[in-house]
Amino acid sequence: MKTTLTPLVHNRLKDINAVQRLSSNDTACISEIKSVLKKYQNQNKFGITLLHKHFDISEDEIMVESIDVENRVLTTRPVKLKEAQKTSLVQTVWCFSNDPILNKNCESVCPTDKNGNHLGYRDHL
Repeated sequence: MKTTLTPLVHNRLKDINAVQRLSSNDTACISEIKSVLKKYQNQNKFGITLLHKHFDISEDEIMVESIDVENRVLTTRPVKLKEAQKTSLVQTVWCFSNDPILNKNCESVCPTDKNGNHLGYRDHL
């Protein structure tokens, strides 16, 4: 079974230069997220990230992070979905938007059985 991937329609995100920076208005939201993570003892497992893009990607791509430990280089680059499905990847970013465009149906990437049942990880459903 391949690792679950949920492609984010990357091109709908705002460019990094157009994303509103952290403000005092965000403090209460971040504090509440922290409280929920602590409640479930997940404060050392999950955090938050600023959703953004630096360039557009193709509809048949996802962003994949790779690491060169020896040279201490972390690289994020677009990878074709078909190629990504051949490797063992771990999903590390989720988008909670109500915009269905940003939450593209995972069936295009996630493995299913012969009856179409989802074989992805429970935490992604």
